[in-house]
Amino acid sequence: MSMQITEITLHPSNDGLVRAYVNIVFDNCFMSREISVSELRGEIVRVQMPAVKDSPTELIMNISIDGAVHSFRFILKK
Repeated sequence: MSMQITEITLHPSNDGLVRAYVNIVFDNCFMSREISVSELRGEIVRVQMPAVKDSPTELIMNISIDGAVHSFRFILKK
């Protein structure tokens, strides 16, 4: 079984090194929003999933599935 990309939305940006934000929908039900595409050095590009650092030891990632947003909390250890 494989997932198909059913929709891609590109939002150009001039926010620092971020060149665009991308939303991707898989199988018309799983959406990953606000994936950032950044320029590092010339042609080198970095793609990064959205995440919010809630505290120095915690990272939160919000993912939309079938229209419902689910928050995933990661504990960062030193």
